[in-house]
Amino acid sequence: MNGKPNVIVCVCDQLRAFEVGCYGNPVIQTPHIDRLAAAGVRFQHAVSTNPVCMPARSSLVSGQYSRTCMGALGNVSEPDENGRPIVASWPPQGRVHLPDPTVAEQFQAAGYETALIGKWHIHSAPELVGFDYTLHPRVNHRHTGQEFVENGGPPRVVDGFSVDYESDCVLDFLSADRDKPFFLYYSISPPHMPLADAPEEYLTMYDPADVPLRPNVFQAGGMAHDEHWFKVYLWDFLYYSQKFTLYDGSSRRL
Repeated sequence: MNGKPNVIVCVCDQLRAFEVGCYGNPVIQTPHIDRLAAAGVRFQHAVSTNPVCMPARSSLVSGQYSRTCMGALGNVSEPDENGRPIVASWPPQGRVHLPDPTVAEQFQAAGYETALIGKWHIHSAPELVGFDYTLHPRVNHRHTGQEFVENGGPPRVVDGFSVDYESDCVLDFLSADRDKPFFLYYSISPPHMPLADAPEEYLTMYDPADVPLRPNVFQAGGMAHDEHWFKVYLWDFLYYSQKFTLYDGSSRRL
């Protein structure tokens, strides 16, 4: 491999530094993250060019501000032909975002094999912007009955916990024989909610009374906002309490 190192970029969605052991959380157990931190470099401060998902991800893979790599600052794609929000990069819509070479394309030019496994949420299909192998969920943040798109093919439903499926695919990728170095973009959806269809072992791992809350949750000795809405994320409420259907109008519940 000519001495070139393999490169893995692993990101989690809405994982705050305050919620891992190496940044001082006394309750939540994150031994693997802590081990990586102990053996590497841990930053005290990090700043994103945008606070929301799609533009932040677009900036990450392009090295540009979201207004340049997306032509917008917000987190919502253009609507489809029926006026509904586009919730995934399937079917591919062309190179709508990321007009300039991405980090994956730069690695390709340097002789690397490139791969995306996990959440994408950018409005250009990943196989169009430098990834040799792609496997991503069609619908963001659904853990059971998830549909996965592999290499731009038709979506297929995967049984079980979607995060376990993705991690198994990562292990398969890492164990494969190859002649070239690789760049892997491994994108994990949790701890972003909804959480209602996560495995019971995760839902019951901690007693809510033991989990520390940030000081800005409180004001004058009480919740700064309504306690019910503080605890209920909108997607959990809509999908699991109100039984909203998919955007395509099917009766299958998220």
